[in-house]
Amino acid sequence: MEVLCTAETSTQIGVLEKNLQIHYAGWTTEQRILSEDEMAALMAANEPEILLTSYDPITRKVIDSSPRLKLVVCTRANPVNVDDGYLREKGIPLSYAPERNSDSTAEYTVAMMLAVMRRIPNAHHDLKMGLHTAEESAVIQDTKAGLRRDVTWALGKETPYVHYKGFQMKGRTLGIVGYGSIGRRVADICRAFGMKIMVFDPYLPEAEKDGAVFAATLLELAREADVLTVHSKDTQRPFK
Repeated sequence: MEVLCTAETSTQIGVLEKNLQIHYAGWTTEQRILSEDEMAALMAANEPEILLTSYDPITRKVIDSSPRLKLVVCTRANPVNVDDGYLREKGIPLSYAPERNSDSTAEYTVAMMLAVMRRIPNAHHDLKMGLHTAEESAVIQDTKAGLRRDVTWALGKETPYVHYKGFQMKGRTLGIVGYGSIGRRVADICRAFGMKIMVFDPYLPEAEKDGAVFAATLLELAREADVLTVHSKDTQRPFK
């Protein structure tokens, strides 16, 4: 069986190589996204039965360029680059990877929350600029005096203790827009921090609400939440 692969791959592709004839191009060999014309030319030249892609535009022209095409596999969680409607018309299945990056996206989201609430980027920037590091600065002198008062930092307005103090997550309310695979993972992590979770997702079936507290409107969510994170699916697809 002939396969055209223009996708990101790992060593696991070796399992398929034992049973399939795979032609590599695009991202696999050049780390770039191919154009519609390039994809169509490759499809016409190789006439694959299976197309394995990541980011390339899989349009009607590309799909029609291989008369033997039986399956399109997209390694993305949301295959917005594939004309799935036309594939359905032709009876060609589309396989993709729901939740592929859900864990890493949720972890990154929480990392951003921590960075903002604890003012980590501000502190890192100022440290690189050499602020609050001079041995004989006024802040250091204030700090040394503060130590005799059993205080770790001086409490002036521009001292590190006050300037980078930030906010703790425990006890805060997290508002989540979109309670899919990413939103749920973010909620699970933030519950461990002791945050209260409130959700807005008008498209979620009642059976999948998992006992979470749901806001009736976005305005209600915005009013109640201390931190707001958005994980709604992009509905702006390039194909009609």
